[in-house]
Amino acid sequence: TISFNLLTATRLNADEMRLLPLLVETDESLIADSGRASTISGSVLLEGGEVEISRITLVAVAYDAAGNVVGLRRFEEETTLSVGVPYPFRIEVFSIGGRIATVEIYAEAES
Repeated sequence: TISFNLLTATRLNADEMRLLPLLVETDESLIADSGRASTISGSVLLEGGEVEISRITLVAVAYDAAGNVVGLRRFEEETTLSVGVPYPFRIEVFSIGGRIATVEIYAEAES
């Protein structure tokens, strides 16, 4: 069972975009023989716009064969990111129960 409590919220002005989606390109996704760990490498890419990026956040979500979340890993880094220049990543995620069948990477950039 997954649940959450919303701690804070901020109204976003449509003219002032602070969070931008990143294009995720996965080069390699390896799941250990035990099914308890996975390593994913690839790159993220900022598409379009003339904004200055100060931080990127990646989240790796591991699912079992039934589509249940069995692991989660968050990676954050303060960095500058230019439009069209790939930013390489490598992230590991571990299962808290069950075998990992697939891993999805979600990414955003903060201006």
